[in-house]
Amino acid sequence: MPQLHPYKAAILLYPGVDILDFASPLEILSHVNNTTPTPQITLKTIARTTITAGTTTLTITPDLLLDDALPTLQDYDILIVPGAGPPVTDALLAQDPIAPEIDLVRRFAALPPKDGARVPRTLFSVCTGALLLGKAGVLKGVTVTTHYTALEELRGVCRGANGEGAVEPVVVHRLYVDGGLIGEDRNVRLITAGGITSGLEASFFLVKEVFGEGVRDEVCQVMEYRLRV
Repeated sequence: MPQLHPYKAAILLYPGVDILDFASPLEILSHVNNTTPTPQITLKTIARTTITAGTTTLTITPDLLLDDALPTLQDYDILIVPGAGPPVTDALLAQDPIAPEIDLVRRFAALPPKDGARVPRTLFSVCTGALLLGKAGVLKGVTVTTHYTALEELRGVCRGANGEGAVEPVVVHRLYVDGGLIGEDRNVRLITAGGITSGLEASFFLVKEVFGEGVRDEVCQVMEYRLRV
């Protein structure tokens, strides 16, 4: 049975965020709407303020300010968390009290199922975006991946955030991992992608899981992309 309303996806941005980390899912998901007569998904960017992405002068004005997004977070089906280089992620992880971006991840992972939804909500990280998920304490007893240079760091971040007695995640080096359902009530599906271009493969996997294999194949054809797995 189809979902009654278009899916709503939010992309969490912050200064220094890697461009391809968020551009890959944005591009791929936007093409889903070209496969049917009616829109299947809406996409919004969320950030504290206007940001500069990567190390370039690419300036992005978000669709929603982070503070304004919090009251409507329950409206979203998908939250995408891109990564960045070590100076950027290190600064976010070190913030005390916890960075608002990480708090938003924690809140999304704790949401109940969305009324009328056909599939669970999805929390999707790309590259070192998984570090923000780890700091949010949502990676307990699941299999996850991140950029190959951050695998050990992710283990340490999760160990510190989850506390004693928590089941540690299994951190692996892969293109992407379907981590299954997370949260106390297992209401949110977890997908983590490896470094940068891995977000392409993971985004196509997300499209297949939510919209079907036919839609994924059509988007691949339009984008002239050959799947690696």
